[in-house]
Amino acid sequence: MPKPTDLLTRMQAAARLGLSVATLESWVFRGKGPAYLRTGERRGKVLYRAADLERWQREHTIRPSKST
Repeated sequence: MPKPTDLLTRMQAAARLGLSVATLESWVFRGKGPAYLRTGERRGKVLYRAADLERWQREHTIRPSKST
């Protein structure tokens, strides 16, 4: 179970990823983006684990190929 200090609000997560809060909201609605936790059922608060944000960034890092 994550420690409370490991959890970020949507605003904190957006700032960490360099995205808007609206983008994260859209991704939650569409089932995309980094993994998140919901504190309640349907209308609960959305929280992000710092480790999940870091994992998502690693998985979406594009490494350009060397052109010859």
